[in-house]
Amino acid sequence: TVTINGIPNHSGIVFLEEGVNTITISVTAEDGVTQKSYILEVRRQPLLAFAQQAYIKASNTESGDLFGYKVALSGDTLAVAAYYENSSATGTGGDEGNNSAPDSGAVYVFTRNENGWSQEAYLKASNTDAGDRFGYSLALSGDTLAVGTEYEDSSATGINADELNNNAPQSGAVYVFARTGTTWTQEAYIKASNAGTGDRFGCDVALEGNTLAVGARHEDSHAINLGGGPENNDASNSGAVYV
Repeated sequence: TVTINGIPNHSGIVFLEEGVNTITISVTAEDGVTQKSYILEVRRQPLLAFAQQAYIKASNTESGDLFGYKVALSGDTLAVAAYYENSSATGTGGDEGNNSAPDSGAVYVFTRNENGWSQEAYLKASNTDAGDRFGYSLALSGDTLAVGTEYEDSSATGINADELNNNAPQSGAVYVFARTGTTWTQEAYIKASNAGTGDRFGCDVALEGNTLAVGARHEDSHAINLGGGPENNDASNSGAVYV
């Protein structure tokens, strides 16, 4: 006969309180006389308590901005995209109060210290334009932030080329920002090497250290594997990735 905490032939669940629980197990032999007892101490750890640490809103909250559409977190830094934000500001810390570039998009950077969370930066594209949707994708690694804008319209190719024309609608672009101290500045304006209308370069981004991968989900080349023939458009919306 086995008795656990006074209950003979116990075969069910032993409920544990938080902290130390003492469980006594007594075993009685078939003769009904010989008996031996064992004492177990079992510690049940407290349930982990999760609590909301912060409730975060944009510094220029407005209807329809979609603040929180994308987020990226690295250490104590949080980047939040509002890709329907409407300001015509450019760069870092511009006038966020106007609505003269509908759906141009914005990204807000927050940091955490011993006093909690606070906004560190308000970021816009260097060539803000209505409908570009800056912040459609985000990637954050340490002091580097990549922002995808898949509806940007320039026909530029490569790095830091002419960003002011709108000759390739929805070709897409990626903007890279770097932080020194608490100051963010745009480090690069990146376009596909074969930027084309509707390619949506920047629909997704991934960043680790000094390596950036950019998706262009509607790119049209029929090339396969690495480095083959990106100039043709014979496979509509086949897609591509640029590193």
